[in-house]
Amino acid sequence: MKSCKPGGFYNFPDGLLRYLLFFFALIYLSGCKLPLEDFFGEMGALPVHLERDSFMLAWEAEEPRIPDLPSSIEHFNIYYRNPDQEKWNYIKSTSGFKLCITLSAVELGGYGTYELGVSEVLNNGRELDIHSSTDFSAKPAGGWYLVLTQPKE
Repeated sequence: MKSCKPGGFYNFPDGLLRYLLFFFALIYLSGCKLPLEDFFGEMGALPVHLERDSFMLAWEAEEPRIPDLPSSIEHFNIYYRNPDQEKWNYIKSTSGFKLCITLSAVELGGYGTYELGVSEVLNNGRELDIHSSTDFSAKPAGGWYLVLTQPKE
């Protein structure tokens, strides 16, 4: 058996993986409801609770190998929205290739629950799609959303 390494994947023996897939398929086809949360924990975006007036948002991006290319990242735009809204609200941009920014409750329109997003803006002015904090590819897997409350005095 191979050992698990941080950030790696465990390699199941082929027979075990087939057995597990067969087992879950058999339960599903028999009409039983699988409480997946019992097996895997809470699924979906996780709440991040903060009692603060401001906080730092950080993200990952691959630094351009040749920064002067038109297709290289020039800066990032930061957005927010309430979970029940579809439209993103622009907050501000970073200065250059900076992977963190400080945000305040005032910039978000007050205390509440927010989904945050970051987009890359290229040297040619093209803005790429917004990567949301609730995307399944966000870390932790399944994403997260912010619950910002006023600090107790």
